[in-house]
Amino acid sequence: MTALRALAERETERLEQFRNSDRAQLMIRLAHTECLLELARLSVHVTDVSTFSEAAVSIVDQFLPVRWSQLSCEIVGVPPISVRRGDGADGQTAGGLPLGALCSRLALGDQGSGVLTCLFEFPDLGSQELVDAVSEQVASGLLIVSESERIRRQAALGDAARLIHGLGDEPTGPDLRDLVEAMSYLPKLSGVNLRITHPAVGGHITLASGQDPQEQLPVLVLPDGTIEAGVAWAVPPQPEDEKTVTDMIGLLAAAITRAAERQRLLAEAQTDPLTGVANRRHGISVLNRVLKLAEMSDDYACVVYLDLDNFKQVNDTFGHAAGDDVLRRFSDLLQGSVRKADTVIRMGGEEFMVVCPGMSQREALRVSEAIVSGCVAACASPLAPGWEQKTSIGLAVYPLAARDAEALMKAADMALYESKGKGGNTVSAAAELRSKL
Repeated sequence: MTALRALAERETERLEQFRNSDRAQLMIRLAHTECLLELARLSVHVTDVSTFSEAAVSIVDQFLPVRWSQLSCEIVGVPPISVRRGDGADGQTAGGLPLGALCSRLALGDQGSGVLTCLFEFPDLGSQELVDAVSEQVASGLLIVSESERIRRQAALGDAARLIHGLGDEPTGPDLRDLVEAMSYLPKLSGVNLRITHPAVGGHITLASGQDPQEQLPVLVLPDGTIEAGVAWAVPPQPEDEKTVTDMIGLLAAAITRAAERQRLLAEAQTDPLTGVANRRHGISVLNRVLKLAEMSDDYACVVYLDLDNFKQVNDTFGHAAGDDVLRRFSDLLQGSVRKADTVIRMGGEEFMVVCPGMSQREALRVSEAIVSGCVAACASPLAPGWEQKTSIGLAVYPLAARDAEALMKAADMALYESKGKGGNTVSAAAELRSKL
């Protein structure tokens, strides 16, 4: 034991000698200086007090040998902040402070706009002078950041209202995320989350900004959906603060309802009411867009024309209800036979068109032949017992058959009439492509 005690004393003496050496003092001063420099840089990259305070305490913990640290600030117009790292004190106090703590309190601004309190406990190598220097640097950064946050909070109400007004017909995730972030800066708020369940936003979307919610607001029921909201208050709210938040969520609900109605009207304007596929006007618009993309990417695009053989006999023999049922079954066959990227269009009567971006002639023939083979079974209707519905198909591929929408549709139509001339229930390709089959 004596030998071990002597060894421990020698190591302690060596450590003390190193601490008192010029080299150790230089390293300590460098660490202190680096800490202050990092704190000085912080306000350039951070725009809110909460993030700044968390980052400031992390920097102190990184560069200084602190056992525990705490930073608290109360600034007019900004939610109060208290950040603590480390194990903390054991509950004893000295002069109103935790035992062993070095404290620095500073006024923020000349007009009493706030107070900063910094508490640190060092096992060694710490001094009141260092605590004061760190506190002054933190206070300097807080003045800059708090002014930015005050301005942002003053503008948050208008920003949120503007973002709601600009949601448009298709509220997107990024637009809604910007809105929730703006709402989290409303007066006295420190966090917001929203869960929106509605077809207008694509089904379900969850958004959050700031602190986790402390209070769940009543679920807001919309036609075809709901909005669930949670908020975190930085300070106890007044009734007018709560009304501001609920009014804002009400504005959002109204915007989503309007967007859904506009989506419905647009879909009706682009959809054939009997079959649910695209109508002629929308189909031609899709074709023009697909051809532009094909030209830009040097790719194929295919137009497939389809006509139901002898369809007039269905209406004449079984009635128009039976004819409508056959048309619906045929459109279902088309949508189930093509890719998601393809667009099925009812051109009028019993004529249909499918626009297929990036589809080669070989693939178009394969798909078309499968439609011909499956047509009778798919279109069998209890309203037209015994009727075997068949179809004729003509197809044309860009850029080989034609290079613009009108010419490509004409080429596909001519190929369709060729199929009709063969007795129907078959597939033909545009004449320009025959040599390439």
